[in-house]
Amino acid sequence: PTTTNFTTCVTDPASNDECSGSSTVTPGLTCSPTNGDVGNASANMTANKEDVWYSFIATATTQFINVTASGNFRPVVEVFSDCSSSTSIKTLTAQSSSFEVNGAITGLTIGGTYYYRVYNYSNTNPTVTTFTTCVTNPISNDECNGAVTLTVNDACEVITKTNMAAADATSNPTCDGGAYSDVWFKVVVPANGEINVFTEEVTNSSFNGGGLEILRGTCS
Repeated sequence: PTTTNFTTCVTDPASNDECSGSSTVTPGLTCSPTNGDVGNASANMTANKEDVWYSFIATATTQFINVTASGNFRPVVEVFSDCSSSTSIKTLTAQSSSFEVNGAITGLTIGGTYYYRVYNYSNTNPTVTTFTTCVTNPISNDECNGAVTLTVNDACEVITKTNMAAADATSNPTCDGGAYSDVWFKVVVPANGEINVFTEEVTNSSFNGGGLEILRGTCS
């Protein structure tokens, strides 16, 4: 070559490059981000992607895993019941052109330890290799029996709620094809037999559209 100079270096692998060295994430009611980086990770398992590992002890039968990256990092999460297993119990993939994935892992054993690895969907490393991850418990009104009570007023009394840690509905509403990350509310109808229900997106929220299904009676 006309230019014979080059640079070289040797780096340590990420401390959680393998399942056996997984970083511990503690589930909580809200997301407490743990930093991650696939920059010094090696390729593992069938996907052959540079990945890093995390573990958590289940505090509920359903837990939510969130990974938030940036740029062209489209995160994928694979969850395993132990380090010796080569078959994942759940795979979560960020939507195309998205750098965030958030999904429910169901059927867990409370007190059991579970492991998950994070890698980029693309076959090449992202330009920004860092991300954050957290594990959260289900939201309190994820099911009908935990429905939040709303008060009927003459004027609209706005309250802000979230469906971030809500699982998809087990059955679809009759008016639509599916209900995703649904949450529950309840109200006592006044004597005139009429109520008006409004929902709208909060500024800078990823909540887009949404739907309502109104049911009468009890949760059972």
